[in-house]
Amino acid sequence: MSVVGDAVRLAGGPAQQAIPRRLVHRSSIAEVFVTGVEVVGGNVRVGAQWPRANRFHLEADGLRYDPLLAVETFRQAVIAAGHVVDAVCAEDRFVMVRTRLAFSATGWTVGAEPGCAVLELARSGDSGRRSTAEVRISCEGAEVVMGMAEVVVLEAADYARLRGSRPRVITAPVPMPASQVAAERVGRHFDQDVLVDQDPRPSGGCALRVDPTHPVHFDHPQDHVPGMLLIDAARQVALLMQPQHRMSGLEVQFTRFVELGQTCHIVASLVTSPAGRAATVVQSDFNQGGQSRARIRVRVEPC
Repeated sequence: MSVVGDAVRLAGGPAQQAIPRRLVHRSSIAEVFVTGVEVVGGNVRVGAQWPRANRFHLEADGLRYDPLLAVETFRQAVIAAGHVVDAVCAEDRFVMVRTRLAFSATGWTVGAEPGCAVLELARSGDSGRRSTAEVRISCEGAEVVMGMAEVVVLEAADYARLRGSRPRVITAPVPMPASQVAAERVGRHFDQDVLVDQDPRPSGGCALRVDPTHPVHFDHPQDHVPGMLLIDAARQVALLMQPQHRMSGLEVQFTRFVELGQTCHIVASLVTSPAGRAATVVQSDFNQGGQSRARIRVRVEPC
């Protein structure tokens, strides 16, 4: 059963357009990757298109899609399914609690046309309020991601009570610490995309750099630091701790919001790798105001 009208072209060929941006909580049409949602046998299938020319969503050489693009697409898919399938109100907020994803080594090559991705979601729990979604993501027929996420949906009034009077619009840029890290060392193209102030190896940590004018991370007004920015920062820490490696897995646990306009410290450490495996796990603990805000583990393997 198709549930997004003409925007759904999962079974009938490539999509002709993205779904409305309000369904994935984006402001820029260019940052909407989901093209359709349909219910199949009790599960949800989501179509997406990945751009070939947006350097932010490609690896440094421009030849492969960045796995973080798949993470963002998964985020959008969960939100779209909530609005379209479960009739979650547009004003309600989706809060990611935890996620665990494994990325394949192959299947990420940028082709002659935009990448056609399909996400298969198997959801459990109260899909309208607190639920878990298991996912398999394929791109051009090749499976590239499998994993899960746990999400809480808060009604607008509940979210307002939780967050108080924090403004959702930053009226002036928040001064960022200067970074000693070149963009190419963390898989990025521009200095604006570097999210850490220094290499964490000498001291075991670094400070988070937050630019509320960033066109992707702050595509729309926020009253906190977005989770995707924290995941991106953790991946950057992992690449600094383990140069010449590539992300192959991700485990995320969000415990509190990271607030805007306050310093957030990242404590980095190496976690013992499973016996007999070449992979290394880098753990980033995000601490702010004397409290733990998030713990993100990034598994990396040699390129």
